[in-house]
Amino acid sequence: MSRATNLFVLFLLVAVNATPLVDAQSPLPDIDLVCDGSVNLDVRPGSTLTAGFMCTVTNNSSLNNEVDIVISSDLFEVSGPGTISVPPVGESEFQVMVRGEAGYPMGSSIVNVEATVVETNGVPPPTMEQEDHDTMVNIMQYGKFSVSSTTTQVSGGERDKISLRFDVKNEGNGEDMARGMVTEWSRDALDEYGFIINMNLVKVQVSPGDTNSFIVDLTLPTWESYSKAAEANGEELGVGPGEAFEIYFTLEFAVESEFTCRSWGCERESLMVTIEFSGETEEESIFGTSSNTTLILGGGISLVVLLIAGLFVALKKPKANAKPQAKVRAKPTIKQEPVEQEVVDEFDFL
Repeated sequence: MSRATNLFVLFLLVAVNATPLVDAQSPLPDIDLVCDGSVNLDVRPGSTLTAGFMCTVTNNSSLNNEVDIVISSDLFEVSGPGTISVPPVGESEFQVMVRGEAGYPMGSSIVNVEATVVETNGVPPPTMEQEDHDTMVNIMQYGKFSVSSTTTQVSGGERDKISLRFDVKNEGNGEDMARGMVTEWSRDALDEYGFIINMNLVKVQVSPGDTNSFIVDLTLPTWESYSKAAEANGEELGVGPGEAFEIYFTLEFAVESEFTCRSWGCERESLMVTIEFSGETEEESIFGTSSNTTLILGGGISLVVLLIAGLFVALKKPKANAKPQAKVRAKPTIKQEPVEQEVVDEFDFL
């Protein structure tokens, strides 16, 4: 094969390979639209309530295109550019912003983005070119509970039993578990002075907007258990025997969202209840306090019972020996009869 022939074949190969490159640059409007598939939206009170996602328009033609952008949603406020320019065989990016409202229920909703070529090289396009994309917006769950009670102050005396009801409302946007508790510092203080605390539940499930309840049962202490704890702590009682007393304690009840604790850290809502512990101290007797008197009298009664029982046994013993004693007395009497008879006979003889 001659040199000229080789050059001709090479020219043909180059021409054939170049043809698709020219054809790829369409003389008509041709665009692609791609956006992020999903985005998360935080609707907790105090958050920004906004989220954003990116979209890209690609121009597959050799023309300079002006593209209108239309963003729509059935639920959210949305914003983005109205029009963008896309260079030939180039691309342009833009951001879409979504805004929700605090407390939106957990779930998801679609945001639609539509791109339409409205101008090509400065003139209306010869054909209609439009692309759209759906992006999923996920409304994130958050947990929050409020706590309330119809009673913020209660009163009682020694060993009285009191029930406290605390209502917790799910202020979050999804199904959640409420954890109820008497706070540690409050429980420790009440335990120290002799209170007994019991709860019916530790946690309850509550739907958004609904309310459930916890019951805290209290047994109040005695004056004796309180005073011992107070004296051990170096506290001045200021109350003498037979005098009235009135002491105030605080119970703090708190609630937490299990979802919030698991997700980013526990947040508590709490409520304080004042407990009035009142009554009258015991009067002193000659033996001390009435409780000591009871112990002394109880011991004395037991001693008296023992003495009576011993005396009863002692009195019964002589009755058992009565017959032998009677025989001993009778014997000298029988001996005296012959003596008296002998004296009479002696006088008769004279």
